[in-house]
Amino acid sequence: MTSEVRWDFTQLFVGPYALPAPAWESVYRSNEHLLYQDTAFQVRKDYLKYNFIPKNYPHEADDHIGFELDFMLQLSTDKQALKDSRKFLREHLTQWIPEFSQDVQKHALTEFYRGAAIILKGFIAEDLILLDEILD
Repeated sequence: MTSEVRWDFTQLFVGPYALPAPAWESVYRSNEHLLYQDTAFQVRKDYLKYNFIPKNYPHEADDHIGFELDFMLQLSTDKQALKDSRKFLREHLTQWIPEFSQDVQKHALTEFYRGAAIILKGFIAEDLILLDEILD
């Protein structure tokens, strides 16, 4: 099972072939479907407000899903950070995660990644609802 999940991760997110579920926002939100587009730089600007520097910076685009989710975790500190978290959710994660989740579900070879994609999509939607309840 472990080797199947490992291969599924590779074929979905790493390569060597075309990636059926790229893990970067800019790929989903730019007309050219390329990395390092406007959204990546918008994300970087949001990160800098909180002195957040992604672990693999500058070797990985700022709008990688892992970085965006890590940033959301960092914003769970006070009311202003929660407001910025809600803004980040609205402007970024809710704009591309549904399509990303759909791509993972469609192309995953294992139930592990199909299930993870469903959970991720639901979590993003519920997080926004929860932040709206807390802040409104």
